[in-house]
Amino acid sequence: MANGYDIQVVAQALIFFVTVIFGLVVAVPLGMTVVQFDGHCVLYADFQWENSTFATYELSDQIVCNFPVLTFVFTSILYSLGVGLYFLYAACRSNDPNVGFQMWIMPFLLINALILIILFICCCIISVGIKTTCDHILNSRKEGNTLKTCSDAATDFDWNKGKNSDINATHFYSFTKTSEAAGWMTFLIWVVQMALGILRFFRNRQQRSEDMGYGDGEPPKSPASVSDLDNFATVDPTA
Repeated sequence: MANGYDIQVVAQALIFFVTVIFGLVVAVPLGMTVVQFDGHCVLYADFQWENSTFATYELSDQIVCNFPVLTFVFTSILYSLGVGLYFLYAACRSNDPNVGFQMWIMPFLLINALILIILFICCCIISVGIKTTCDHILNSRKEGNTLKTCSDAATDFDWNKGKNSDINATHFYSFTKTSEAAGWMTFLIWVVQMALGILRFFRNRQQRSEDMGYGDGEPPKSPASVSDLDNFATVDPTA
């Protein structure tokens, strides 16, 4: 057996580690906004301006922020770290450039596809949530609202006025926008990971066919015989 590393397995491991970094960039800032907003979520907040300096508002329940936070923690951080270490260990421990052909692919492919869908939903929750909040903050010009940008609400609006709360909104806009950008980057990275997984699946199928003597990936065609039909149910699937 030739020595070396399976480049695709190593690349997938490194991509998983990059996903961990972006997962942290999503979860930490968004989670901090929940703490700074006294256990509430700033996404999908509703504003009603009374005059140029005062508005009543309703924040969302913390579950709205906690769902994407926990999703990224378990998928983009914990799962990605574990699978990345497994891939890196398999590549380095075996010192075999063909180790990828010996690894299970279909379970990871199915799990990664499910995670990709969930991450897309979470990214939409964050993006639509911050847009809804900003629209409610800025779409009240007739009541005298003087805020020109959504980020102005972080410093030019008193979030504690008229409320028994201890909200620190200084970084709410930068934190949520950081989580939004990192979330979509994570989603795109996961698309690349899925593409590599699909590529590995078809490469494994092709390698298996070659090992069985089918150079073109397809078994030789011959008329079906009675014995062929009798043994049809005993043939193992290749997928």
